[in-house]
Amino acid sequence: MNIADAEVRGLAPISESIELIHGKIPRYLLELAIAKFMTKPDIEQYMAITWEGLAYWLREPKQEAGAGHINYETVPGTVLDLHSHTGSMLARFSPIDDFDEKGFSLYGVVADLRQLFPRWN
Repeated sequence: MNIADAEVRGLAPISESIELIHGKIPRYLLELAIAKFMTKPDIEQYMAITWEGLAYWLREPKQEAGAGHINYETVPGTVLDLHSHTGSMLARFSPIDDFDEKGFSLYGVVADLRQLFPRWN
């Protein structure tokens, strides 16, 4: 939440960032998840990127999905929750997403799955 932009003399400028304890999530895992989502662009899908032991893993848990909804089993060790939106939905979090995504994790949404370069947020 941004209450008011202000400059405070004596404080160094800061920027928004996050640093994961195990390092960056490999980009190829994000690309694999998006490629999987593109195989079924007409239903919402969910994938989890987890930390297990010594590496990040891409997991696809049991799920029930349709054109505008998805229910899935949570995955232990999840670092990044990713799901897709269908049709003309934007790569933005819907009010349903905001309600569902309350855990201590990173969240992402992918849309425009029929395009060569899907959008994600």
